[in-house]
Amino acid sequence: MGKLTGLNEKALRRVGGYLGGRKKEAQDEGMAGYYSELRESAKDLLQEALERSRSEGVDFDEALYETAHEWADGSEHVIYTGKALNTLVQSRNWLAAEEEGVSDVDFTGIITQFAYWAYLRDLMDYAEAFKDEFVTDEEDF
Repeated sequence: MGKLTGLNEKALRRVGGYLGGRKKEAQDEGMAGYYSELRESAKDLLQEALERSRSEGVDFDEALYETAHEWADGSEHVIYTGKALNTLVQSRNWLAAEEEGVSDVDFTGIITQFAYWAYLRDLMDYAEAFKDEFVTDEEDF
């Protein structure tokens, strides 16, 4: 795991301070909407991954992993700084980027990278929870 230094460390502390102050507020206001949207997105993700797996002849888990990364990379919850901050405030996985070794990025980069990994993990958590509903054919695993 990379270590954040200098300006990056200060930026991370600013994000952490902001998130700490907003966590309770976001939990009261927006978490239900965020997680409701995640549930629906996860179902759509599973459907697309299943179709991709069948059409490309690849393992379902591989198709799910690749599709989820593509979705997270283009998600409004990641690419727009304001929504990325809200993603971090609402996500249970807001430190996932640190676990992935993200380092040496500026303030906006920290927000984007942390939101990317948080959203990806949130999406995958829900996809795993709904997986059995979508994939019933053992060949898909």
